[in-house]
Amino acid sequence: MTNPSNAAVPLHLAGNNAPVTEEFTVEPTEVIGEIPADLNGMFVRNGPNPRTGWSPHYFAGDGMVHAVALAEGRARWYRNRYVRTPLYHHPGRSRFELGFDPATATIITESPPPTPTSSPTRADFWRSRKAASPTTSPQNWRL
Repeated sequence: MTNPSNAAVPLHLAGNNAPVTEEFTVEPTEVIGEIPADLNGMFVRNGPNPRTGWSPHYFAGDGMVHAVALAEGRARWYRNRYVRTPLYHHPGRSRFELGFDPATATIITESPPPTPTSSPTRADFWRSRKAASPTTSPQNWRL
C-alpha cells in the first residue's frame, strides 16, 4: 500500500520487499506448528537483494541465497549469503560499466564471460557446496 510517507520508495524496496542488510546464521528458538520428523534436507531460495539499498527494478539487486536446514522434525538453522558476483565486488557500479570496455567500445567477451549479472536465479549443489548461477550463464559464483 502506498501512502504519502512511503510514496517515493518503489514497491520492490519497501516493507517485506526491503533489502536485507546483513548476512547471518541463526538457530531458531521456536517453531510455530510442527515440522514432520521425516522431512530432512534444506529449503533454498534465492533472489534479488541490493546491497546498496537501491535498484531500479525488482530483479536488478545483488543475488542473495536464503536456506533453512531441516532434520528430525526440527529447523536446525537459517542462513543467508550474498552471491559473490562482479556486482557484489563492485557495489554501486552498473552492469553496463562492468561488462563494457570503453577503450574498445565493445562488450567484454572473455571465456568464460564475466557476466556482470546481479540476481542469479538458480542455486546448485556440487560436492556438498552451494553455488548460484543465472539461467543465462554457465558461470557459478561462490556464496
